[in-house]
Amino acid sequence: MSDLKDHLYLKGNLPFARVLEEQVATMASHDNDLKEKIRIDFVHHVIPSYLMRAIWKYDKNVLSPRDVEHIKITKRNRGNMAGAKELLDYMARYDNWFPCLLQALRDPDVKLDSLAMRFSSCKTELDRTSESPDWPDVSDFEYDDSSVESDFPTVPLPSSVRLAKLGATYVAPDRRKTSTATCNRKLKEKIRMDFNHHVMPNHLLTLIWKYNANILTERDTQYIRAVTHNRGNIAGAEVLLDYMARYDNWFPCLLQALSDPDMKMERLAMRFSKYKAELDGSPIALHERPNLLWLQKLQLQESTMASYNKQLKDKIWVDFKNYVIPHNLLPVIPKYDKNVLTPEDEQHIRAETNNRGDMAGAEVLLDKMAEYDNWFPCLLQALRDPGVKMEHVTLLFLNCKAELDATLIGPHQPQGWYQNSVTHKKHSKNKTR
Repeated sequence: MSDLKDHLYLKGNLPFARVLEEQVATMASHDNDLKEKIRIDFVHHVIPSYLMRAIWKYDKNVLSPRDVEHIKITKRNRGNMAGAKELLDYMARYDNWFPCLLQALRDPDVKLDSLAMRFSSCKTELDRTSESPDWPDVSDFEYDDSSVESDFPTVPLPSSVRLAKLGATYVAPDRRKTSTATCNRKLKEKIRMDFNHHVMPNHLLTLIWKYNANILTERDTQYIRAVTHNRGNIAGAEVLLDYMARYDNWFPCLLQALSDPDMKMERLAMRFSKYKAELDGSPIALHERPNLLWLQKLQLQESTMASYNKQLKDKIWVDFKNYVIPHNLLPVIPKYDKNVLTPEDEQHIRAETNNRGDMAGAEVLLDKMAEYDNWFPCLLQALRDPGVKMEHVTLLFLNCKAELDATLIGPHQPQGWYQNSVTHKKHSKNKTR
């Protein structure tokens, strides 16, 4: 385009040269606006090393080897987000960068179709909002290059100026697909806080492939484990959720994995199902119900279970504060159930105990434990552990529980939810005798 403009100046076609100059400036501004519009999503979702391999598959003129080397150095020194930011800035300097980006995102090795769809929507919105200036019509203007000096580089000039880049429009994506991508994004953000604070990535990763082998690649799992190891469970859970949401049918798979007997997080799965129903504005779709009987049972018991847990926690609260020493109990709990308490919970409890004493720490410990399924049998087992030896406290808690159960009548009593502990059953039999 700049060569054509220089050629027009040499030929004395100043009005048309100025038109092209304005159009070049507008194109640059349009590209810059598009780049800034997609920057946040790009930086948070793209892994530069994967995308750079795919880019050269579709257009070898986008990015030079020197650009790639510079981006790799930035990624190595400052992380993925800084590398992705650098990659986007370098790509946007080249012609045809956006179609190449969309193709690379849809590549089987990248699998970011939903992100490509979102970027296409951003481009369509930007095209609609940008107003074209009132340029003179140059479509039928003929150029004569016979008088061009011989030392001027020869530029193949068309018989008519077609500014394809300005006139190009991307086909709007199917509305159903766009709404699905939007719904997935909203659902992901709605469950993110609960997901980050309750899910242990390494544990969930072992169960995802059990229900859907097409969700997450081996590279994905390696990266998520590395983030979890280096930055903790919350950072790992955030990356895991972002990676899962790139795939089709990720949400039913997540519900199944959370409700797996090895995971025991049915209440969290039910909460996520309710979020989905709220976003849809309708009952949960059949294809989102991997186990209909399980969901119906949980819907009947969810409110009762939450109320029951709160009452049980309040009933044992005084004895728990008076007898339990958090530092003694914390190392034992993961032996019986790794899903009760995260490392972040343990840090919070230890800090509270160190700063305000055992009673304050015990209060936080009980509050944190009661947020999880299966917390009460785990507590009984931990108190009976040889390293703790607080059998007398378990008897107090079982008496409190028996009193609470006696006040519950008919269907409001959550039958047998707590009887996962063999020791509890043995104790009940001995007491009856």
